[in-house]
Amino acid sequence: MPHADLAADPAFTDRFLAEARAHARLHHPNIVGVFDQGEEEGVLYLVMEYVPGRTLRDLIEESQRLTPSQAI
Repeated sequence: MPHADLAADPAFTDRFLAEARAHARLHHPNIVGVFDQGEEEGVLYLVMEYVPGRTLRDLIEESQRLTPSQAI
């Protein structure tokens, strides 16, 4: 969810929704799917495919540096 200051900016909101719609048109096994996006009562939302496992942030915090094979 974007920061409240950004969500209040109409230009940011328009760009967020446009990029979410563009992402939703992408279909590839290595790209997380976007199912829906929008704004409800001033709250921007993005509904994405659930992918079980660790986040990239968690992996980097655990090992500090990725090997070339991990990065690929």
